[in-house]
Amino acid sequence: MTPISVGTIPDARGHNSSVLGLNNDRIIIYGGFNSPASSVVHDLSVLDIRNKPYRWFTPNISGTIPPTPSLHTANVVGRYMIVTYGFIFLQQYINPDVYILDIGNDSEYKWVTSFDPKLSPSPDPSPYPSLIQSGYSISSGTMIGAIIGTFIGGILLTIFALMIYRWYKRKHPRAIPTHGN
Repeated sequence: MTPISVGTIPDARGHNSSVLGLNNDRIIIYGGFNSPASSVVHDLSVLDIRNKPYRWFTPNISGTIPPTPSLHTANVVGRYMIVTYGFIFLQQYINPDVYILDIGNDSEYKWVTSFDPKLSPSPDPSPYPSLIQSGYSISSGTMIGAIIGTFIGGILLTIFALMIYRWYKRKHPRAIPTHGN
């Protein structure tokens, strides 16, 4: 079954990025192009997937809007969508910049020039929180023990492999052919 959506459906595009919103209830599509030489008209579109039918919209955006990239990457860190590199088709250059979009306010997204990810933790949508988020840490003694154990295990495995090799060679000797025999 194909999901039904309403609202302003974004232009068809290629080489764009998409990320999940902060609560996994929105899909944010950014950038890309719709023909070999032009960027898309609405460079940022959002699909709200909280309720059916799903709803497309273009959010209010403030701040200094960067040029629309293609062939870029985007990731969510804290309450920010970080957009890196790509290609700017309108100016025909490879983009060396990083852009930061604050997506923490559902009614208005804002392009910003800096952020502190520690001040705005992102909710963890995963049922398997990362080891760092759960406060788990490895002591240096445990780390040294693991390294030494791995090293000793490698030595024992090598010795075992050599013993099997020597046993095999004794069981299957190869005769060296000589002239006349």
